[in-house]
Amino acid sequence: MDYGQKEISILSSAGEKLAAFGREGKGPREFMRIRDLFETGDILNVVDARQKTISRFESDGNLAGSYIFESTSLYNEIALIEDSIYVATTGGIDSTMFAITDLKNENTFNFGIPKGKSFKSVDFQASTSQLKMERYPIS
Repeated sequence: MDYGQKEISILSSAGEKLAAFGREGKGPREFMRIRDLFETGDILNVVDARQKTISRFESDGNLAGSYIFESTSLYNEIALIEDSIYVATTGGIDSTMFAITDLKNENTFNFGIPKGKSFKSVDFQASTSQLKMERYPIS
């Protein structure tokens, strides 16, 4: 997987391009930062860490559905346990560390006690702009 790409390419075992889909953006079939790909049967699950979404695609590139996961975690990590069960970092939402979501039953279970307190995520672009304009935060 090439993390710099915004397009998904399906290749044959010989390396032939069978299908391609996706582009940069925030809409359906669009990606901002592809973090992981999980294949379950005929479904390709694409994790977009910036948009906090899992998009599920059929082998021909048709969108089979998508799911938004909540997280204030810095990296928005997510893992697939079974065909439709995911574990995601929560970053302290509801004083928990992880959320297990079963997409088939639409159930989510949060668990784990964080060692520290959660904090609001930082807008690095806004902070950089403030520093460039010589506006320094006051403690």
